[in-house]
Amino acid sequence: MNQLTVSYLAYLSFFVYGYSIVPFNHYIVWPRLIASVLVLRIIMEILLDRKSAKSAVSFAVATISLILAFVGLFFGETISDEGKLISTTIILVVSFLIAQGYYHQIRLIYKSGNTGAVDLKMSQFIFMMDISTIVFALSMGLAEGWPLLILAVTSGVTKLIIMYLFRWVNKSPLAAKRRSTELPRSS
Repeated sequence: MNQLTVSYLAYLSFFVYGYSIVPFNHYIVWPRLIASVLVLRIIMEILLDRKSAKSAVSFAVATISLILAFVGLFFGETISDEGKLISTTIILVVSFLIAQGYYHQIRLIYKSGNTGAVDLKMSQFIFMMDISTIVFALSMGLAEGWPLLILAVTSGVTKLIIMYLFRWVNKSPLAAKRRSTELPRSS
C-alpha cells in the first residue's frame, strides 16, 4: 500500500508540475494523469478487497488529491505559481519516501540474502523510466527540470542497487549463508 501510494503521488506531482510550468508540458501531463488514474483504480481495488483503514486512508488521500489537481488544471493561470510550488514540494517529499522505501527493500534483501517478492523485470522497467525522465529533465534545463531530476536519480540509483542485489543473491556465499540461517515462516 505504501509503495502504491508513493507511486501515485509521484505521478500526480508530475502531472501538476507539467501543467504548472510554462509552457504547458504535454509530455509530462497526459501520461502522468493516465498513470495516476490507473494507480488510483488499483488502490480502489485494494480498498474493496481488504477493507482496511490503511487502504481507506490511501484511497481518500489519492481521490482528494486528484480532485485538487484537476481544480489546479482548470484554474491554471490563477494558481500556476502555487501549483508549481506544491508539485515541487510533493516531488521532493516523494523522492524522500522513495529513498526510504527502497532503502528498506535493499536492507531486507541484504539481511535475508533473498529478493523475496521484488521483481527484477519490474525493477528494470522502472529503471528505464527513470533514465527517460533524467534525459527529459536535462533537456528541460536544470532551472525547470531539477525536481524531476532529483526524483528520477533517487529512484534510479536505488533501482540500480536492487538490480545488483539480484546478482549478489545468486552469487554471494554470504547471501547463501543468510538464506540458510533464516527462520522458516509460519503460515
